Amino acid sequence: MLWILLTGTAATALLLGLAWRRASHISEQFKRLEATLARVESVERKREFERIEADNRRLMLQDSVDGGTAAIAVLHRMLSDTTFQAIDRLSGDDQIRENSLRAREIHDDVSTRVYRSIRVANRQIHSLADVIIRLNRRRQKNNGDKD
Repeated sequence: MLWILLTGTAATALLLGLAWRRASHISEQFKRLEATLARVESVERKREFERIEADNRRLMLQDSVDGGTAAIAVLHRMLSDTTFQAIDRLSGDDQIRENSLRAREIHDDVSTRVYRSIRVANRQIHSLADVIIRLNRRRQKNNGDKD
């Protein structure tokens, strides 16, 4: 009877040792899997942050061009107002004032069209940039799927 008890205890100890060893091996594999997953997630996060950063840079550039264009238009308007007002004040002839008024109307019309065209071109350039960015992202994604 003692022999059966000792054999049972030895078998149990052996099975516990094997189970412990197997659990340790599985734990190591799980840690490696977690590390691999963290690296993959890190790469994906980095790509997503790069996309967000590119979008933010593009938006900042568009805003700066729009803002710069608006500021230049205001400055240009102030300078032209000052110039035409000086002509009106300094000229004693009504013909010169009339010519100045026509020149001012033409100038204002042309400059309004120019600045409007710049804003439209800016929007179109950024729309084109959006399309190019999307195409590059799709291409990168498709190349990433093949790897």
